[in-house]
Amino acid sequence: MGEGTKLGTCPLCRRAGRELQRSHLLPRQATIRAWNRNLDKPQPRILTEGGIRRTANQIRQRLLCADCEKQLNRNGESYALGISFFEPGRFPLQDLLAQQQPITADSRNRVYAGAEIEELEVDKLAHYGAGIFWKATAAEWYSYGNPEPVHIALGPYEDGLRRFVHDHTAFPQTMVLTLCVSPAPEHPWPLAAPPRRIRPGMPECHHYALHVLGLKYELFVGAQVPDALRRHCLINSPERVVSMSAEMEDNARRVYDPRRKVKRPPRRAWTKVPKARLTG
Repeated sequence: MGEGTKLGTCPLCRRAGRELQRSHLLPRQATIRAWNRNLDKPQPRILTEGGIRRTANQIRQRLLCADCEKQLNRNGESYALGISFFEPGRFPLQDLLAQQQPITADSRNRVYAGAEIEELEVDKLAHYGAGIFWKATAAEWYSYGNPEPVHIALGPYEDGLRRFVHDHTAFPQTMVLTLCVSPAPEHPWPLAAPPRRIRPGMPECHHYALHVLGLKYELFVGAQVPDALRRHCLINSPERVVSMSAEMEDNARRVYDPRRKVKRPPRRAWTKVPKARLTG
């Protein structure tokens, strides 16, 4: 057993005595591909609860066992990374959707039936997004110089999401997962944001969102999730809906506006976090 090895209970499979790996909340590639060499300060810009940060830091900690890491990769992450944003002009999922006929469309939004696109593995895209949201419920993730961790509390709903991610049980009826893809943007660099709760949210349910490599996943949780949202669920709607929205381009443009002041995490940011909670 190597130096720095940590044994513990993997929160996904719940087996004890496992060697816990260095797990990433967002895939490592999400940071690597977001470097913009055209800027004087090329580090990726990350949207966090504490504002926009310019940093190349990864959010990681020893969390999952090797078997569960491989399972997440095999069931969704590897596929999703293969069709997400790579660099300007190279975004396979964007190109694929551009070749399809949308169900509905207006000047800013297009809605597609993922179930009718033979080349699209919707199950893997859904597992990828659900897995990131679940990791945000399973632990507190410290990084980006924020004193508060990245964490979403799903309470009694968490285990249903865990069982979907690990055991491939049915996706909980108390949840809706949606996926929006960035359109061909004027500003090619995608926004990155770890899972966070959207406030003030909705009266009927809790609302969470994440951005990663041109994909925006949203998770709606609660017994009273509106039917209008259920009709756009990536998993349980008959069409397996995938959308494209100019709003994502608008958000990226605001984040990368050269006039915008962006915080960089302080060099001593890590020392403010209790030692037992340090990540990476």
